[in-house]
Amino acid sequence: MIGLLRFAPWLIAAAGIAAAAFLFWQNGRLHEKNGALEQAARTYAAALAGKVEATKGRAVTQQKVRQMAPAEKLERLK
Repeated sequence: MIGLLRFAPWLIAAAGIAAAAFLFWQNGRLHEKNGALEQAARTYAAALAGKVEATKGRAVTQQKVRQMAPAEKLERLK
């Protein structure tokens, strides 16, 4: 029993080193996952902004067409 207590500090140090290595590994893995999520969020935001601009442009065009006289609409279609 006394012989095992002699190794207690070494066992505690080894457990601490193992815990630190595990946490370091998890931190790196989560950092990579976070970077991928940030990239996906930027891509989504850019696509959403493009769709908003397209919708605005389409709304302006439709409003201008509504305001045109029917003869002018036919002329522009030719």
